[in-house]
Amino acid sequence: MKKLSIVVSAFVLFSLVACTQDNVEEKQQILLKSQEFVLEYGESVSKNAGYYLDNDEAFLENVSLESYVVNESKEKNYPKVGEYEISLIYGEQTEKVKIIVKDTRAPEFVDIKDKYEVDYNTKLKTDVFKAKDLSDVTITLDDSQVNYKKAGEYKAVVIAKDASNNEAKKEITIKIKEQEKTTSNQTTTQNKQETTSSNNNDTSTTQNNTETTKKPEVVEPKEEIIDLAVPHHDQYAAGAPMGCEAASLLQALQYKGYAKGYDLSSFLKEMPYADDNNPFHGYAGSPYKGYTDGIYQSIFPEPLANWGRTYGNVSDFSGKSATDVINQVKQGNPVVVFVVYKYGNPKWIDWTFTTGTYRLVDNSHVMTVSGYNPETKQVKVTDPANSAVKKSANYWVSWSDFKRCYEYMKFAVVVK
Repeated sequence: MKKLSIVVSAFVLFSLVACTQDNVEEKQQILLKSQEFVLEYGESVSKNAGYYLDNDEAFLENVSLESYVVNESKEKNYPKVGEYEISLIYGEQTEKVKIIVKDTRAPEFVDIKDKYEVDYNTKLKTDVFKAKDLSDVTITLDDSQVNYKKAGEYKAVVIAKDASNNEAKKEITIKIKEQEKTTSNQTTTQNKQETTSSNNNDTSTTQNNTETTKKPEVVEPKEEIIDLAVPHHDQYAAGAPMGCEAASLLQALQYKGYAKGYDLSSFLKEMPYADDNNPFHGYAGSPYKGYTDGIYQSIFPEPLANWGRTYGNVSDFSGKSATDVINQVKQGNPVVVFVVYKYGNPKWIDWTFTTGTYRLVDNSHVMTVSGYNPETKQVKVTDPANSAVKKSANYWVSWSDFKRCYEYMKFAVVVK
């Protein structure tokens, strides 16, 4: 009897152990650390399952990984900016994770100096500046405050922008040399030559006197200050805190004599809306509500211009430079522009619409450009967010601030 008890006990123990093992096997599941993994552009995608999973080492040894990430090239073992997918397989289980590659690093200047010296009336060229980045870099120079025809030192800003619109800026000093003058020795030699010529030939004397006669200085006409009397519409007074696009368009239209019978409230009722909340198709969301999470509340230049054409001569002016905008204003044509709110720093966010994913300035604002002062290098704007009570509806902003905040996206509409 005692021997039988031992056998039975052993059988029970084996059963318990086997049962426990079966439960352990049943509990083995793929444990994701996250559904999404964000990489900085230039980083390689990990092929180690442990990077994505929170399972033990024994489990990870039996996990296979299928990557749908394509590297930028054979020389560059990292992917382009975009979204990719990786499948993690364990037995019959499959889990997928999203790999998001973003470029958030600005270019780095190489051997840039604090001061550059150029000859009188000689513009400083951008090819003296260099910057490094993983993507193509465009270097521009904001020298709007530099007078190359007057000796002295001036402040300027060098801007390096990569393909993802990341920017690096460096303030420099540009020194303009004094204009070279004729030396006294040169003047003496010239006088001797003229005297000798005069004694030898009376005809030459007459000719020399004519040639040395000082010509009257030609004074170039002064460039005029442009100040268009664009009417103002207050978006807040119309109960539309997010209606700056419509207000700015109406301001420009009415200056050119179009849409005269509208106030902003009645004009907003005719604005086209996007059923899919895609601002490339029409207005997304509502202009009457404050910030709405998940919706880019705006109407972009193409549908805005299409709407404007139902009232007058309106064109999508996107992609044009800040100088192009001012040239239109000089011709008497107000321009509706998208800039950074309060001329601050842009907040870049990737927005996904029905037409794709776009990197956009999330803190943008729309207003009408209505003037330019070539003497002070200032741009006049008619801002629908500024009421006549709180602040002037029209104000002047520096050329450098306007150019910087406009050229991030270069979104614009012109009314002719």
